[in-house]
Amino acid sequence: MAREAHPDRAKALIAIGEHVERLGKIDGQRAARRLFPNVGKPTWESWCRLVHLGERAGVEHRTELVGGATHPVTPITLMIDGVEPYGAGFDQRIAEIDAINRALKDVAWPIDPETGRRGRVKNPMLLKVARDGFAQSAALAAKHQSDAWSAEMHRAQMEEVMAVILDGLENSRDRELAGQLLASLRKVSKKWENVRDGQWQGGSLAKMPA
Repeated sequence: MAREAHPDRAKALIAIGEHVERLGKIDGQRAARRLFPNVGKPTWESWCRLVHLGERAGVEHRTELVGGATHPVTPITLMIDGVEPYGAGFDQRIAEIDAINRALKDVAWPIDPETGRRGRVKNPMLLKVARDGFAQSAALAAKHQSDAWSAEMHRAQMEEVMAVILDGLENSRDRELAGQLLASLRKVSKKWENVRDGQWQGGSLAKMPA
């Protein structure tokens, strides 16, 4: 039975590629390594070799690979506009790792330039690595969209709950109590606006002052 791909493989390949591009091969690999301290040394070194092989296969020409006519990479469209659980540039990162996987696939199962079709598989193990990479990046994209959808549904639910509460308080006979509760709700609302705007610097959200 085939062994499942490491859960951090796709993220690590992206990190290695980005750091190597920015810092160079040795320093880039070291910097990326610090982000994945729990990954074993043999596994990490094999990932570094994969990225290097992908670069040698032509992944440095990212404009051609990501947007090229021969092997187009379909961009990821978020289900909910404005929701980016993984941060800006997530779809570009997925496109880049798919470009690496495609380059590995082309090395393992090359296209005959005369016929334009793939011929004999030259490296079955490398082809499996590429296929596992495609599956993992697809899983990351699916989770990204699922998280975006869940976040939007939760936001809509909370807005509706708040509307019901505010309506009840405005019609309350105890005006003093209603005023206190409204003030508290406004503080809570302001607190989470700060979180969304990036003004929260860490620590427990539950202990964050309103």
